[in-house]
Amino acid sequence: MLSKSWFKEKWRQVQGSYWFIPSFMAFCALLLSQFTLYYDQQAGTDWIEYWEFLYATKADGARAILSTIAGSMIGVAGVTFSITIAAVAYASGQFGPRIIDNFMEDRGNQITLGTFISTFLYCLLVLRTVRAAEDGGFVPYGSMATAVFLALASLGVLIYFIHHIPESIHVYHVVADIGNQLSNQADQLFPESVGQIENERSDVAQPSLSEATHIIRAPVSGYIQSIERDNLLALAGQSDSLVKLIVEPGDFVAASTILGKVYGPGDSLNYEHCFLIGRERSPAQDIRFLMDKLVDIAARALSPGVNDPYTAISCIDWLNAFFVKIGQREISSPYRRDEHGRIALIVSRPDFETLLAEYWDKLRTYVEKDRNVTLHMLKSAVRAMDVLSPQKAVAVHTAAQHLVAGALEHLTHPRDQEQLQELQKALAQANSTDSWRKKAQEAFQITA
Repeated sequence: MLSKSWFKEKWRQVQGSYWFIPSFMAFCALLLSQFTLYYDQQAGTDWIEYWEFLYATKADGARAILSTIAGSMIGVAGVTFSITIAAVAYASGQFGPRIIDNFMEDRGNQITLGTFISTFLYCLLVLRTVRAAEDGGFVPYGSMATAVFLALASLGVLIYFIHHIPESIHVYHVVADIGNQLSNQADQLFPESVGQIENERSDVAQPSLSEATHIIRAPVSGYIQSIERDNLLALAGQSDSLVKLIVEPGDFVAASTILGKVYGPGDSLNYEHCFLIGRERSPAQDIRFLMDKLVDIAARALSPGVNDPYTAISCIDWLNAFFVKIGQREISSPYRRDEHGRIALIVSRPDFETLLAEYWDKLRTYVEKDRNVTLHMLKSAVRAMDVLSPQKAVAVHTAAQHLVAGALEHLTHPRDQEQLQELQKALAQANSTDSWRKKAQEAFQITA
């Protein structure tokens, strides 16, 4: 049985392909041609006498006009596709292969290609109906006028495409697009409403887990693209059992490895259908996938062959905005209650501290060698700590101290050492009590 997540993922892949929208627009062009031809057959040609400027020509002229439009459209479509592929190849080489999805899902490129193909198909379908006088004489003037209008619209789309391609591969546009996706994903996953969420309180007793009665194993090898936690919760509630998840979306699992454990009756239920496993990672529930895209761009920008610190700074800014956003929210407990109030599901989900440590650890080896990026990252940390709770501020302070320690070894210039020490003091003050936060900000303004 195919799950809801399977349909959602397939629909996302279809929308992100280069064939779906062009095919849909081509089908619409087919329907439009039949409609306009039907109108021409019903209305006749008398009305063209009052609108002679609408190509009141004979069959040979109509064929020439339609042939010219059709031939030019298929030629422009080929050039457009070539430019798009070249832009994708450039972006994947510059920003990493995981960026290809962003260009594949670009609606501007899809609609541009679909416009040229649908105009070509429309003219081709209308062209076959034009007949000379000796063959009965039929010139579809209304359809011709529509073809000319589509040609003018295609010209406007071409102008848009010429502007859109260089804009879409601009580094700040690429980084901002991923940053906005990351921010939107944070709204869905922090907190994540599945069943009745039990807040993390000291008076909540954790369920005792005895020996598992059933092991949920991966049917195939691949990446966990999504987990239907609501269905898992319903199945666990149906059998009065408890399900504990071992994996998270984004994890790679080999066939027959453990996905989760079931405690209590319910070993006959098919829990495997609640896990969607595919060949590639999906941003549907995998928040790390989008984070890794920005980390990948930043790491490439700081490589000796590229040496572009300001691209890395842009990535750090968007990642910092993401952590500030989720850092001000309450992260839900891993325990989920069913409709009867019984804890029926224990989820495995990333928390603020874990994601933050992963982000800083992945970037630290690249950042600590660059003065500009190191100072900017530490200043961003001071700003973030000002709006976070003391517990989360400690996590930021710990990660920043690791960066400072590495940077002190690589940045040996006296001025760089002095600025790092000043920022280290600002971090310590921002990590202290609230009364010190104002002084930390003052110290930060001095270093800035």
